[in-house]
Amino acid sequence: MIEMRYIIPILLAIVPGVAGVCILAYFALIDWEALQKAYDRFSEVVATSSDLYLQRKPNKTSIA
Repeated sequence: MIEMRYIIPILLAIVPGVAGVCILAYFALIDWEALQKAYDRFSEVVATSSDLYLQRKPNKTSIA
C-alpha cells in the first residue's frame, strides 16, 4: 500500500501539474489551428497579389 507521505505530494504537486499541462495543451492546439488558418489565408493573398502595400486602403490620419 502507498504510504501517506507519498500520497500528499502526489495530490499537491503531480496531479495539478498534469492537469495544467493538459489544459495548456488544449488551448495551445486551439491557437495553433487558428494560426494555421490565418497563415493559409495570408499565403493565398501573397500568391495572388504582387504588391500588398498598394492594395491597402489609405489611412485618413496619415500625414503623407
